[in-house]
Amino acid sequence: MDAKKVANILAVVLILVYAVWSFTAKPTEIHTNDTKKTVVETVALIEEKDNHTGIDRTQEGMHKAISSIASKNGWKVTKFKSNTLIAEKNENENSVAVTITFNNSSFSLSPKNSELENILNDHLK
Repeated sequence: MDAKKVANILAVVLILVYAVWSFTAKPTEIHTNDTKKTVVETVALIEEKDNHTGIDRTQEGMHKAISSIASKNGWKVTKFKSNTLIAEKNENENSVAVTITFNNSSFSLSPKNSELENILNDHLK
């Protein structure tokens, strides 16, 4: 392979890496009473909250926390994808199934289930 081809391949790779990085690297801001916080202040607020709850705010940490909380409250939890769990509960011959989709800072339930949502909100604050 000649030097020109290697240089072209390297240029394409660098452009692709930069494009991926630019789409995923977003600045973090928290707005409190219309006051913008710096990234350092934001990280301090997040760390303070996480230390208070004791929850590891990574994908794996949230998976473990949601699974544990739901299981302790009578839900059978099954991993569906890295960011999705299926929670099932049987009550008086009735079965309820809820899909929990989450990231490192939030979750959503489909279909909505106020019991499970309240339980998770109480423990993940």
